[in-house]
Amino acid sequence: MTGTGATAPKPTHQSLRADALLAEARRRPQGRITSGAARAAYARLGLAAKRRTARRDLKALAAEGLLTACGPDSQRYYVANRARMGGSHPGGEADG
Repeated sequence: MTGTGATAPKPTHQSLRADALLAEARRRPQGRITSGAARAAYARLGLAAKRRTARRDLKALAAEGLLTACGPDSQRYYVANRARMGGSHPGGEADG
């Protein structure tokens, strides 16, 4: 047997969902991310999530400063905080 026996921790559903939302934000840096878009991103990973879960996840990423909440409570959407997400433009060029 080779190696030290240490393995990377298995990602949790919560971390998989957060990664999916951040990937969605990078994919469409100028676009709006809604709970519906979040659920679609989860579905692509084979994760079943309710609307409430998507809303909580989006709110948590906004609290961390990675997303910015916009719009009224009844039509909430989120946009990427490009300063915290690596500052890339849709064309892939870094901010300078």
